[in-house]
Amino acid sequence: MARLALVVAACALALGGSLQLNKPTTVAPRAAAKTALGAGFGTDVRKAKKGGKKSRSSAAGLTTDNGWVPLVELECSLEAGEARAVGRSITGKPYLVRRKQDGDVVATSCECGRCEYPLTKSETQVVDGVEQVLCEMCGAAYSLDDGAGVASEAKGNPLFGALLRNKPDKPLSVYPTKELDGGAVYVNITPKSRKAAAIDAM
Repeated sequence: MARLALVVAACALALGGSLQLNKPTTVAPRAAAKTALGAGFGTDVRKAKKGGKKSRSSAAGLTTDNGWVPLVELECSLEAGEARAVGRSITGKPYLVRRKQDGDVVATSCECGRCEYPLTKSETQVVDGVEQVLCEMCGAAYSLDDGAGVASEAKGNPLFGALLRNKPDKPLSVYPTKELDGGAVYVNITPKSRKAAAIDAM
């Protein structure tokens, strides 16, 4: 043990630093359960309230056991049409959280289902009452309600749009969201289409 301490001290001095071996260090106790992890997951678990009416904007039932996680990086409210990539899905990619024109908050996968270009700055349009997001690279359009690809006249990028339009198109993943009165947004880690399939299988 003494030999290891001498080697560490010699390395520290060789690198131009100083090392004090006889000063004891104390480790602060871990913070309470309200500490937020950097990956967009909070460590506190909200338990469902017993009895009474469940408010539409309460956190009751939004537990990690049920797949709900708070998007702690979303520090301020989104404006209509604004999108931000925050948190991490179970695939390690961020959620694209956007406020629709009707005021609802929706979370989708972050990349285009055809060309995998990030949709963070893509424009939205409302066609036949359905809000759609348009990929600025390939021109693909997706419904923000269910992530399905929809017909689009958009050309995309002048250089690459024509080449990318022939790639196969897969739908965006759309995740259930809940916005609380204070502006906090919770997202469920299971996409809506997979969740519906799991319920149908029961």
